[in-house]
Amino acid sequence: INLPYTSCNAKVSALTFDKFECNNILRQMRFKCPESISIDKDNEYSEDYILKKIGIPCFVKPNGAGSSNGVSKVVKRSNLSEAIKNAFSHDNKVIIESFIMTQQENLFVSICSSEDIGLGEEKVFRSNGRSVLIIRSAEDDLFAVEDNCPHANTNISGGRFRGGFYACPHHGARFELSTGKSMTNLSNKPLVCFDIKEEDGEIKIIIPEKKKVTITPGGMPPGFGPPM
Repeated sequence: INLPYTSCNAKVSALTFDKFECNNILRQMRFKCPESISIDKDNEYSEDYILKKIGIPCFVKPNGAGSSNGVSKVVKRSNLSEAIKNAFSHDNKVIIESFIMTQQENLFVSICSSEDIGLGEEKVFRSNGRSVLIIRSAEDDLFAVEDNCPHANTNISGGRFRGGFYACPHHGARFELSTGKSMTNLSNKPLVCFDIKEEDGEIKIIIPEKKKVTITPGGMPPGFGPPM
């Protein structure tokens, strides 16, 4: 209809809403992209093949969605099926991408011996300025989260954990240990999770340094200054 516009054309817009094809085009242009595969809702797929090609951790996303709805970070093999199911509830095509760590993030720190935490036990450790709660479930799955309940803003250790979920001892706020997702209306903020692995008789985690937020008293917030 010959109307001028400032956005991209229809072809480019359609491409950017197809994450898998967009990545393929970017690779052809020699941009570095995470390893990825796509699966369709009506076709069979193999979780073994996905794990072999992509690995853990990985991200599962609706291929054509433009927001974070339906996106999951998978840190345990047992979570992959549910993450795919969640993504398919938003789109008929799903993309699974490998997790890329920066050089700074890719530093696993030995936090304790494997023998220090038995089945069904938890312990709190201090490292890199943060208190970290490490949990070993009865099924021998390991989880590492910040020892701070985002609802109560106090320690979450000493609560109850079962089936991959943890309940705060103070007000009962419940969180999914693998993703940090809040499972109740008590908190709209997630639990902070850390990558964890066990090798050579040691438990190791990645602990980013906690950034301090400096607040300057007085003055006006940005955008609220006097009129020009």
